[in-house]
Amino acid sequence: MSSTTPTTSASTSPGTVRTTPDRQRPPIYPRFAYRGVMLDVARSFYPVSEVKAYIDSAAQFKINRLHLHLTDDQGWRIALDDPRNNPSGIDYGLLTEVSGGTAMTDRGTEPGITGHYTKADYAEIVRYAGENGMTVVPEVDMPGHTNAALHAVPQLNTPGAQPKPQAGQPTVPANGTGAVGYSSLDANSGVTYEFAEHVLTEIAAMTPGPYLHIGGDEAHVTSRADYTKMVDAFTQEVSSLGKTVVGWNEYAGTALPKDNAVVQFWTGDKTAVANAVNNRGAKVILSPAPNAYVPQKQDPRQPQGGTWACGGVCGLDRHYNWNPGTFIPGVAESSVLGVESALWGEFIRRLGQAQYYSFPRVAATAEAGWTPQEQRDYADFRTRLSEIGGRLTIQGTNFFPTADVAWRMEALGTPATVGTGRPAGATWTVTAPGLASGDLVATVVWSDGARENVTLTTTREGSIPDMRINGAFTAKSSRTFDRPGKYTGTLSIHLPGQSPVEGSLTVTVRGNA
Repeated sequence: MSSTTPTTSASTSPGTVRTTPDRQRPPIYPRFAYRGVMLDVARSFYPVSEVKAYIDSAAQFKINRLHLHLTDDQGWRIALDDPRNNPSGIDYGLLTEVSGGTAMTDRGTEPGITGHYTKADYAEIVRYAGENGMTVVPEVDMPGHTNAALHAVPQLNTPGAQPKPQAGQPTVPANGTGAVGYSSLDANSGVTYEFAEHVLTEIAAMTPGPYLHIGGDEAHVTSRADYTKMVDAFTQEVSSLGKTVVGWNEYAGTALPKDNAVVQFWTGDKTAVANAVNNRGAKVILSPAPNAYVPQKQDPRQPQGGTWACGGVCGLDRHYNWNPGTFIPGVAESSVLGVESALWGEFIRRLGQAQYYSFPRVAATAEAGWTPQEQRDYADFRTRLSEIGGRLTIQGTNFFPTADVAWRMEALGTPATVGTGRPAGATWTVTAPGLASGDLVATVVWSDGARENVTLTTTREGSIPDMRINGAFTAKSSRTFDRPGKYTGTLSIHLPGQSPVEGSLTVTVRGNA
């Protein structure tokens, strides 16, 4: 590129670009230990290859936790074996045989993607995440958000479970809508605890990381007494397996394992979270919806996305301009484990859309988790972010061209060697996030005074409605050279109202033997 290529390294904070020596030196260690992203693979599945690509996109910003939301009402994504001791005779293979084939059926550009991970698949995700500095945090959501389990396993459909099977049917119907809060396991059935114990035991054995997430959110049809009874059993089971239990903040008021639990806040009662910290020694992960939920719209031009969290768009500024250290009154910064960006799957389908809604807001969350509050500045962050747009473009990361970032346009020429009388094929790569080829005018001036107009082409024009960033542009000279020598070509890219961007290359012309 015509300017310094953006880089990150072990000594730089997420998204930092080292371009000038006088820029304030970033901290060499993170503010918070936990800097995560969550993928909702339950509502719409992501195959292993897409999970790896998402890891690649996030790891460069020093994200170090990958939270996989493996189960929900719409689908069950992790294969489990049957236990040797199986009193209720549950066929655990049905979880993926039946509910691995269900997903969201409304919202989005297409129905939710179905599928599941084998144990080998999960092990490969864990391995690849580890290679990229990430610890996997698996989540099995209980006691609510359990319709997929109830749909697959007849034994779970006991009298206290919700919803009820239709007459003559052994299980509840599949439900691919975005409805929440209508499902629950049965607190007064031994099958519930037998099932939960085996599921948690299997997943704990597959997971080398220290955390096991049990969900615990939006259990609206579960009485408080039943909820507490089940959650207390689930959290104690996780603790007995040698893991630290994590749950959404609805579970904060239960008897969390002393000094061995994490509350993940997304919305609601902050006082209960503070009490869990101060009375039970819990730590906190912060994913407040206005500041960390990426399916929320980031721009009013987007046709899809939620607006409930911010009463409108939740732009890049909302994801950057908040203070995790003081967010929960009564909770000291030392009790904040970290931050997490959450990508829910009600309408998002496949990797491209996941990246488009995640980036660049994940970079803002990453910096909130890395950089001390007094060193953070939104204007400086936007400048640094503008400088990595070219890198993201060349990587193929499908990011959103945030309007309040002045994305840098850059041009890189590739040296060429050619014989006289033959087309030189001199080629430049141009990155210009958020622009179309028709927005730009390109000319090449050669060192011998020759001048030519060139056309910029791309394999992918951008479209906000289609959730697609433009690809890199290519400028190619059609010139031939009659005499041997070295010729320098300077490409100038003109955008109305802005100074031109230039990139040079050298063509070495040799006489034909």
